[in-house]
Amino acid sequence: MHTEPQTPGSPGIPGDFWLGLVCALLGAGILWKAWGWPYYADGAPGPGFFPFWYGALMIAASVMLMVRALRHADLAEPFGTLRGLWRTGPVWVFYAGFVLLLPLIGFLLSFALFVFAMQVMVYRISPLKAAIASVVTSGVFFLLFDRLLSIQLPVLIKGVF
Repeated sequence: MHTEPQTPGSPGIPGDFWLGLVCALLGAGILWKAWGWPYYADGAPGPGFFPFWYGALMIAASVMLMVRALRHADLAEPFGTLRGLWRTGPVWVFYAGFVLLLPLIGFLLSFALFVFAMQVMVYRISPLKAAIASVVTSGVFFLLFDRLLSIQLPVLIKGVF
């Protein structure tokens, strides 16, 4: 039986739905694992605090992605095409760069570079807007984890970055 390759606008379940499903399952696994850890310890967030909220937010974002994919299935690209795979390549390269730079320049700088590269190269946002987004995003992470939750992020020079 010969089947025609799926093209945008053809029936079928979009790739974003499957991605959302996999991410929702990953989020559920994180949430399940965090369930066994203390949420609070000694009046401060415990080891289960961050994984709990990370898993919950991951599930919520995944469900939104799946709903969006099904609502706009007629605009979706087919699942498993070479073009779709080619579009994910830069994401993996930038993520690998983030991981490799993390011990060298610390979390804030490597994360800012990651966000900047993703915004400019993948989402085609202007470099100025991407720079602002990367600084703001890194700043929010710093304020949330370092100041609010007292969780030390990986640093280049202790007390500086």
